[in-house]
Amino acid sequence: MAGTVLLALPASRMELLFGVLVLLGVVMSVSGFRPQPIPSVLLSAGTLSGIMGTVASVGGPPMALVYQGARGARIRST
Repeated sequence: MAGTVLLALPASRMELLFGVLVLLGVVMSVSGFRPQPIPSVLLSAGTLSGIMGTVASVGGPPMALVYQGARGARIRST
């Protein structure tokens, strides 16, 4: 999917798209929006994180939004 984004968008549009996505994440975080880590949300955040990580090397924000209110034991894999 990230390859499709890379092929379909010119560089100038890609910069704008991912800049807007990161700013949208900041607005969502500041506004107090707390998505619940349910399977559909995790799938969406993981997919968006993978695409953003591949295309722009900024893959953390979608997953960080989902887990920003979680306790450490919930976030850690061990």
